[in-house]
Amino acid sequence: MRCPVAALLALALVLSIAACGGGGGDGSTAPTTPATPDEGAPRVVSVKAPNAAECGGGDVFTYSAETAGPEVAYWYWEFGPGSSPQVSVSPHPIVVLHNHLPTEQDAEYRGRVTVWDDTGRKSATEFTYSVAYRAIIQTDFGELPETFTGSGTNGEAEIEFSVNLVDEREAVVELSVLEGEGVSVYPERIEIDQFSDSRCRVVLTNPGLEEKEVTLRLAIITQHGCVNRIVHGKVPGKEYPAGSIAVIPSTCEVSVGDVLEVMVYITRLPARAYYFTAVELHYTDQVAPVAHSWNLGEPGGGLWEKDGITALIPEDILAIDLATTEMVFIRPDLSLVATAVCPINCVIPQGVPAGSSGALFNLKFKALHSGTAQFWFGEDITYFFSGQPDSDNPDEYDITPYTQYIGAEVEIRP
Repeated sequence: MRCPVAALLALALVLSIAACGGGGGDGSTAPTTPATPDEGAPRVVSVKAPNAAECGGGDVFTYSAETAGPEVAYWYWEFGPGSSPQVSVSPHPIVVLHNHLPTEQDAEYRGRVTVWDDTGRKSATEFTYSVAYRAIIQTDFGELPETFTGSGTNGEAEIEFSVNLVDEREAVVELSVLEGEGVSVYPERIEIDQFSDSRCRVVLTNPGLEEKEVTLRLAIITQHGCVNRIVHGKVPGKEYPAGSIAVIPSTCEVSVGDVLEVMVYITRLPARAYYFTAVELHYTDQVAPVAHSWNLGEPGGGLWEKDGITALIPEDILAIDLATTEMVFIRPDLSLVATAVCPINCVIPQGVPAGSSGALFNLKFKALHSGTAQFWFGEDITYFFSGQPDSDNPDEYDITPYTQYIGAEVEIRP
């Protein structure tokens, strides 16, 4: 009798998540033995390590440590054969646990963590951890690389692998991003049986501008157990054409109730800009702006602080406060109109040079309903002023549109 997919997914929660806190590493504080440190060096006070009462072979676990003294600049973990990989330089290494004993017994292993401060002073601490015996099913990933199978382009990277069903009739592959904020993976679940193609291809998408380091968890789940694998790699940032204005969400996928950041970004201005006006950003009713979250330039920093592309304006500027002015407001017809940057007292500043790039403003949205949330610009009202430099006659300044208006989509899960 074939096991329904729904039953396999329920079993996944028992076999691959509950035992070790969903990869978060509930574990316990392991006994530690400090070595003789350099004088004044940072030191490890405790290590969060696997405990056989909660963690078994095949589980995903995240190590962490509490330190004292100077700030730690560098980490070096040595786990021994009970964890894969066996070494890491991350402050919070993500591993797959192993129990190498041939009998159904808990296995104990010794590890060591060394920390340095930025002056080179170091200390090392040894710790112990245990891994419960858990039978590993005879189903595996074939030719699974430890890193992504290609650097990827324009905000995407790919992984290809095969699933070898040995003593099973069907399986489910679950994929999740453990590290790499904002990066999404598609598909998140792949159903495999004896009649389907065992070759699998998944795509990781990074909506941001900067390359991101990503750790991906893959799990094969059957009615007899679960096999976990960890894959590391880099997902490049998304590229935007010159002269465009783009909506860049902080993530491609959220759940109802989550909050995401949305940044309006200008890429290589086609002409010298003297101020930006009437940027109209539309959005569908799956999301709603978060009150008082509007911020000039890049996310973070003070509301009145010049950053992003506005930092290139040499004169003082007036940032518009969502709470106190009608110049930036949310309209009932589901559009956001933002007069983003204007010179104080309408004195024409020297302007932002042509070819400049940067964030114009950002704000947060809350996901209200499941579906595909869309963001786009009103092209007939989104523009900037350009024209003759060093002129005090506003009539000599042209209204210049952007060459491309690039929207975005965010998938909202129930």
